Amino acid sequence: MKKILIVEDDDKYLARISKAFEAYEEAEVITARRAQLAAQILQLIRVDLIIVEVDSEEVSGFKLLSYLSKNYPKIQIVAIGSALFQNSDPNSRTRELPVIFKNRIWKH
Repeated sequence: MKKILIVEDDDKYLARISKAFEAYEEAEVITARRAQLAAQILQLIRVDLIIVEVDSEEVSGFKLLSYLSKNYPKIQIVAIGSALFQNSDPNSRTRELPVIFKNRIWKH
């Protein structure tokens, strides 16, 4: 079974993203509303994919992505954010990540 960790602080988006994976029997979704909780989960559970919201008010998404890239380089990461994310950090390795733009997919 593939384990997917979703890090999202907005309950509506967290529910929508989680629901998108419900159709896949081989996927187990683990959720975290805070970066600190995500880090704790990763110390205990091996995951195959991390979906990270970069527009978090709690911690800079770029800091979290940097932490994940450094400490978990073999785990696939997908960033979720606004269209502003695309131009946010031109020198960052995070620009190489796949990005899902919230405002293009879901309306609040």
